[in-house]
Amino acid sequence: MRFRKLDLNLLVVLDAMLKFKSTSRASEHLSLTQPAVSNALRRLRDHFGDELFVPLGRKMIPTPLAASLEGQVRDLLIQLQVVADKRAVFDPKTSERTFVVVASDYVAEVFLAPLVRHLSVEAPGIKLNLRVITAAAEDDLRRGEVDFLIFPERALVEGHPRRRLFKEDFTCIAWVGNTEIGDELSREDFMRLKHVFTAYARPSQFQLAIERLGWQIDVACLVPSFTQIPRFVVETPYIATIHSRLLPQVSKDLPLRYFRPPVRVPELHEAAQWHRHRDTDPDTQWMVQQMTEVAKKMPSLDEIAI
Repeated sequence: MRFRKLDLNLLVVLDAMLKFKSTSRASEHLSLTQPAVSNALRRLRDHFGDELFVPLGRKMIPTPLAASLEGQVRDLLIQLQVVADKRAVFDPKTSERTFVVVASDYVAEVFLAPLVRHLSVEAPGIKLNLRVITAAAEDDLRRGEVDFLIFPERALVEGHPRRRLFKEDFTCIAWVGNTEIGDELSREDFMRLKHVFTAYARPSQFQLAIERLGWQIDVACLVPSFTQIPRFVVETPYIATIHSRLLPQVSKDLPLRYFRPPVRVPELHEAAQWHRHRDTDPDTQWMVQQMTEVAKKMPSLDEIAI
């Protein structure tokens, strides 16, 4: 299809080149041959009267004109995708829509697993594609490449709609044989002992709270997920701070003690976020409603308090 002499299919290639800055990676992403991508670039250069990309080492660096088009092109493609996905009626009982959701393993454990059980009854054809958090997560949402982020509210992207799901707080844990701690975990103990933290793409909300206090925490071990943390304090003099909603999931076979954190941590709210162009989608709004219903059925923090 042409619009003002521009073949709109070429914008898909331009978008991929702006993202990957490589003809080989763009061709792989689009399932096209490199000659096909190179031919599309030639046609784009002819249309815009600009080189668009210039080689620098192994990358193709966008010219100022190409860089200025990036947000507009991506925004246009998202809107076209929304139009293409429109249906007269959304029926969750027959829909086979796949939703791509980015969340931590903690959110997957306490919220997404119950959501999948709920969907298996309400919409058995709908699928969730769960992805781990990476440094590119927010950009993936802006580009419309994921359907939902489920993050702490303070970590969400500006300019896109959101829905608060559930509240969370934190609990400190230690091995029952840790003789460095008495009946309670004092602030002095907290500062003196070594900690087990996660090594995610970004600091946890608890780590950020500690940093805001200006405290220097001695980290003994970084693990790749929240749910792994409890095993790494067993038979060590280390302590850790985990989300309280994980407590029912911690193996009863692990010899652990539980303590209230000796520092005040700001209230944490997990929320779902989706692209603004999807805000009127009946399928997106239906999924937001399902998430809200599942969140309402989660136990209160008082029910799982230590």
